[in-house]
Amino acid sequence: MSTQGQNTAPILVIGATGKTGRRVVERLQGLGRPARSGSRSSEIPFVWEDESTWEAALDGVSAAYVTYYPDLAFPGAKKAVERFSAFAVERGVRRLVLPSRRDLPAHQDLEGVSRPGPRGEAGPDRGGPGSLP
Repeated sequence: MSTQGQNTAPILVIGATGKTGRRVVERLQGLGRPARSGSRSSEIPFVWEDESTWEAALDGVSAAYVTYYPDLAFPGAKKAVERFSAFAVERGVRRLVLPSRRDLPAHQDLEGVSRPGPRGEAGPDRGGPGSLP
């Protein structure tokens, strides 16, 4: 169930200037939801290789759409996404969306990254139109 408070918290879109991230930002804005762009060039920058940028990017967000550049199959991607997911949950992010391809083994390895914790925080989201709001 959504509450007014949840609907006003921004949703972080990592890779907001990329192919899918740009579309997610446009869709969220079209639905009247606040979206925070997460990229090197954003007002509040997000850089995978610089964990000191993560906290400001996550400040006050309720959910995050997480893409990894150049690809989830890239060496180090799994560890980075796992660290980021744990970091986000610790800061109160309730939903993480990680788009992936189930037919690629490297993507399959990441399926459990955003599974719910012991108190049910940050469960997996299978995506689909309108799943973030």
